[in-house]
Amino acid sequence: MPIKLTIFIWRMRLRSILTRQSLSHCGITLNSIKCPICSPTVESTDHLFAGCIQLRDIWFCVAIWWDVQIPFQLSIDSILSCSQSTGLRGGHRKTFDAVIFTTLWCLWNFWNASIFGTVVPRKSFIFDDVVEKCYFWISNRCTKAKIGWFSWLHNPSIACNML
Repeated sequence: MPIKLTIFIWRMRLRSILTRQSLSHCGITLNSIKCPICSPTVESTDHLFAGCIQLRDIWFCVAIWWDVQIPFQLSIDSILSCSQSTGLRGGHRKTFDAVIFTTLWCLWNFWNASIFGTVVPRKSFIFDDVVEKCYFWISNRCTKAKIGWFSWLHNPSIACNML
């Protein structure tokens, strides 16, 4: 994975991602600490990446795509340890971890574009962005095997058999 993604995941594990809740705790005055995407809940790291009702179905799309179960109670910790409970081994597990990390990255980019962008992004493109970025990052960094785009789209587990 790219170094920026590794640093992002490290900061997420430390709960040092700048959200409205963390900015408020630092004494920065904001109009609201509520989530700008779904509104009723305080914008925290757990809410943004696991609890936001508007973004939660992205995790279900990833689970369906990989044919795995995701935890019913989503949290940052349950998402980051999700690959341990899937039964995936070796290269499959590393690849699935990369998909999880990339999904978190794409959710973060969507959130930032929603807040700071000039054009409101479409939620329907998040999953497509995850699939595309994962393929690009994994296929360009994997020296052992070539992953085919069409097999990656339809069954990434089979596409990663040689990893």
